[in-house]
Amino acid sequence: MSRLVKIIDFPSVLLSSFLSDNNNNNNNNDAPLGSFFISLDRGFGLVSRWFWKIGFGMRMATTTEQPLSKKAGLLVTVSERTPLLRGDSAASSTYGSNENEYKYVVDFEGPDDTENPIYWPKAYKWTAVFLLALFSSTVAFTGVSLVPVANTIIQELGGSAASSASSTVLLVTIWELGEAIGPLFLAPLSEMYGRYRVVNTANIMFTASTILASFAPSIPTLIGARFLSGLSNSASVLNPAIVGDMFPPEERGAAMSILIFAPMCGGAVGPAVAGIIAENLGWRSVLWIAASMAGLCEVFFLIFFKETFAVTILARRAERLRKDTQISAFKSIHEVQGTELEKKPTIMGTLLRPVVVLSKSGVLQVLSLFGALSFAYWYVVATTLPEILSDIYGLSPSTVGASFLSFSAGCIMMIILCNRTLDRIYTGLRDKNAGLGRPEFRLPLAILGGAFLPVVVFSYGWVPSARLPLPVCLLTVGAMGACTLLGCLPLTAYVVDAFGLYSASAMTAVVVMRCLMSTILPLVTGDLISRMGYRNAFGVLALVTACIVPLPVLVWRYGPVWRQRSMYTRQQL
Repeated sequence: MSRLVKIIDFPSVLLSSFLSDNNNNNNNNDAPLGSFFISLDRGFGLVSRWFWKIGFGMRMATTTEQPLSKKAGLLVTVSERTPLLRGDSAASSTYGSNENEYKYVVDFEGPDDTENPIYWPKAYKWTAVFLLALFSSTVAFTGVSLVPVANTIIQELGGSAASSASSTVLLVTIWELGEAIGPLFLAPLSEMYGRYRVVNTANIMFTASTILASFAPSIPTLIGARFLSGLSNSASVLNPAIVGDMFPPEERGAAMSILIFAPMCGGAVGPAVAGIIAENLGWRSVLWIAASMAGLCEVFFLIFFKETFAVTILARRAERLRKDTQISAFKSIHEVQGTELEKKPTIMGTLLRPVVVLSKSGVLQVLSLFGALSFAYWYVVATTLPEILSDIYGLSPSTVGASFLSFSAGCIMMIILCNRTLDRIYTGLRDKNAGLGRPEFRLPLAILGGAFLPVVVFSYGWVPSARLPLPVCLLTVGAMGACTLLGCLPLTAYVVDAFGLYSASAMTAVVVMRCLMSTILPLVTGDLISRMGYRNAFGVLALVTACIVPLPVLVWRYGPVWRQRSMYTRQQL
């Protein structure tokens, strides 16, 4: 029968590709898409109809309603239990034909089971969300706090000889390189050893590397410490997974919205506050404050946070029963299901899984390139705006830091727009197609952002070259933030819809591509500026950007055909 598709609040759609409900991580018979909440937003029907009239017709097909699975006293659709970077294999349907096989199977016992994270008190779960948000905000603050004073730091540590554009850019972008590598092993390690150990280990590493950076005597030491800080940033992968561990699908929206807002808040406040602190107390004080905040958060983690991953909780319960009863037959439900699986993927296989998904999906390759280039312009702005404002407009470090709020303002405006319209556009296009939705219906806003991005990129370089007033320059900065968000966020919703069971691996590939591009593009931009000046350098970048503008349009038009060529998206008609 046709499956009823419900619409979720956009912040939940944005991160659902990461969380994909890890409460049943070893069951991979899941359906491609999760159930969605009914959207409360009204209006925007005209916007939906306008995008539909663009003229990109699409072939329709039906999806089927998936069965329900009742585990641990919780009834959920199996499509909502996609594991985080887990293998493909599915448990055999023949297991359990003999009732005696269940005699020593350890599972949650229903709503009264106090070890089941889904049924923990709401006060505790929201305390955990607050801790995750607080640390995530601290990480974002630390990541961007050195941006306004990067030139000053390079000059202080290395003198004029070391004050090259490449060193300044590398100091900022090396964080992204570490952040690209970290999710590849933090996610599978959290599945092997549980969330608690990995989160706390990563948090301690982050605090220690920030302290190391604050005492760095040289540029290489500082850059290495910044790399370790980015490497140990677990928030981008584990925060959504932890929310998925604790909250049923119908309660995740608010929690995920907080986790989206937290790093944005830290990223917006970071440059403004850091510029003032650095100007009055020195740049090392910025890192000392960041390390103190991270250390205080970790103390609260050690006191209040506990294991949320159901697989680990049940494995420990089975181990206790084996020890207490001296009966070695006790196994968790996940271990029992695993006996009927194909050989469980090794850690190396799990690490390579996002690469495999990326290599075998042309749609993912195309959209990853578009999203990576769009996102990388944030780091282009982060590495070029301080020099523009100080050299051309003569602003002080504290004022330069405050100027980054214009970029954040553009981002926030587009997040509000996406929250209000993304699902409405999807609903309108779906209704025009006899109630049958497609992943491509998530792309209109990305197409809109991509259309304006080349113009904004060129304007960002042309305005300071023409020495137009400062408000005009800041307006282009805000427009850059808006286009960056429009070019990235809808793609996440597309990946969730298109990749279903494999959305976590697909999103990890997207994140890695994004981080690598954010490391490379600012370095190239700095070299172009030194050779050609701002206007010509950003003119070249605008031409390159214009070449990728058609990519989401092509996916909109031909995506259904392309997706059928990949085993990872073939099930999504």
